[in-house]
Amino acid sequence: MVSGIVTLDYTTMKKKDCVYSIQAVDFPYIPTFLSFREGRAIVSAYAELPEKPELLMGDGCGINHPRSAGLATHIGVALDLPTIGVAKSILCGTPEEEVVGVGEFRPLRYDESDIGWVFKSKKNCNPIIVAPGHRVSMKSSIEIVRHCLLGYKLPGPTRQAHIYANFVKRVHDKKNHTRQR
Repeated sequence: MVSGIVTLDYTTMKKKDCVYSIQAVDFPYIPTFLSFREGRAIVSAYAELPEKPELLMGDGCGINHPRSAGLATHIGVALDLPTIGVAKSILCGTPEEEVVGVGEFRPLRYDESDIGWVFKSKKNCNPIIVAPGHRVSMKSSIEIVRHCLLGYKLPGPTRQAHIYANFVKRVHDKKNHTRQR
């Protein structure tokens, strides 16, 4: 498993650091238990950062989780760091109303509580789900993600980390394939 972290300058959205961790998978994929599968690799990659960020934004759920503790929440607690979860689909909850226009966002509700936002970040794309993970308010979570949009569906930090992790996987797979010959 490869976990990549890319830090960006919040003002300019310019890339600062890129780190990764490669870990053996030691926990099966079980929906709602992603932190037990991926958490160790994320924490390991975070330890490699030369300059620690003020906030992490991750590909996964925050409080928009059946137990109010998705991957972003777990990582935030483990690192005692503010976190925001950005997911591509709803794990639990129902939007108050449909989002249609680009830039629109509506609360996601579960058990009579607001647990995140359904946010239409780009034309011709499905909405993304934004939620506080740890030490971030509902209001701040959507404001920060909106600031980090760079013309793509996903905010800069999660998009860049995804691209970087895929690059690391390709390089790692190529090296391992070459060694086996």
